[in-house]
Amino acid sequence: KKFTVVDLNKQDCRTFLKMTGYERDITVAFYHGVVTGMKKETTVNIPALAEVTDKVMDHCIDNPKDVLLKVFQDLRK
Repeated sequence: KKFTVVDLNKQDCRTFLKMTGYERDITVAFYHGVVTGMKKETTVNIPALAEVTDKVMDHCIDNPKDVLLKVFQDLRK
């Protein structure tokens, strides 16, 4: 299922988990970028973001209906 408009307040973990590898990689980079911008950060710790990404995957497997943006925001605190 391809999207042309994505509502970040509605996209859920189930949608994220069903993405292809490439699509998921792009989505992870995008969401980390969104959260980084929201936090007004100008430096990025790649190993820390990789660890958060693993936690996002684990969280989404257990909570497929959760909103993906909120999961990223909660795990980036």
